[in-house]
Amino acid sequence: MNALQKALSAVSADAHLKSNTVAFIKSQSAIVPLAPVAGTGNKRILKRIIAVACAAVLVCALPAGAYAYYKTPTSYVSVDINPSVELGINAFGVVVSVTPYNDDGKTIIEGLSLLNLDVGDAVKQLVVSASDHGFIMDDGSTLIAVTAESNNDKTAQQLQEDAKEGAEDAVSGEHTASVQAEAIGLARRDRAQALGITPGKLNLIEKLQALDPTIKVEDYKDASVMEIQKKYTELKREQHQNGQDRDESESSDTNETPDDSPTVTSTNDVKPGNANKHENSGETEKNNTKSDQKSDKHNADEKASRSTNKPSDHDDDESDDESN
Repeated sequence: MNALQKALSAVSADAHLKSNTVAFIKSQSAIVPLAPVAGTGNKRILKRIIAVACAAVLVCALPAGAYAYYKTPTSYVSVDINPSVELGINAFGVVVSVTPYNDDGKTIIEGLSLLNLDVGDAVKQLVVSASDHGFIMDDGSTLIAVTAESNNDKTAQQLQEDAKEGAEDAVSGEHTASVQAEAIGLARRDRAQALGITPGKLNLIEKLQALDPTIKVEDYKDASVMEIQKKYTELKREQHQNGQDRDESESSDTNETPDDSPTVTSTNDVKPGNANKHENSGETEKNNTKSDQKSDKHNADEKASRSTNKPSDHDDDESDDESN
């Protein structure tokens, strides 16, 4: 009780009110042992009870204006499975509003007392109720998305961790599921409200739209988180495959020779010594051709000369006559 007394000593309130608060917390000892025990679970629960009780004392001691501040959400946590519920969280980290965003959400909050609980406990009760109503599959394939919504990075981080812890605690037993936790700013919450969905679901749908701009919010407004995640995985796989096909096509275009370009013999196909051989062979052919042409002309001239110098039969007859 030392931690409790220390916490209450910092609160300015009537002694009778403090006494009643201590009595309330002691009444919870039947549920949660106040003595230190092995493990961190009971200590964490005790810490939550003390925090909520002290917040209650503080509220009772505040004037009406301050009580209104206590009841005003400053940040939010949305829980999406197929049931979609948003919790309003005040500046003290306590749940002060609960808003279902679909009929399944209305089903799982029925009979629950979530107000004035801390985030972890409230999320845990929501997930347990979802499991009791059959929204958590037995095969472990269910995906639970918890999204913290705040413009304060530190607050968003803390809410994200608390919500994730509460969801994981809820599915650590018979029904298992995957928990996905994220944090976003409040600007996205305004847009989500206009569309009639939780910011968490809008965040998931916008991831689909980043991969396929033709997707509309209405297409997945009523889809479960598991269905949205399945589509996201398909689109990522297609994108990866298309990227590979494009790289292969570009590589093929680079290596191919265009049909209308002249065929060029690669220098790799001709050995360095062979180039001179081909050139010398060409010169030799030219020289041989010239030599043949000269030889043919010489033979023709010689033949013509012999034909001119050879005596004819008529000349022989004349020579004989002169002799006689």
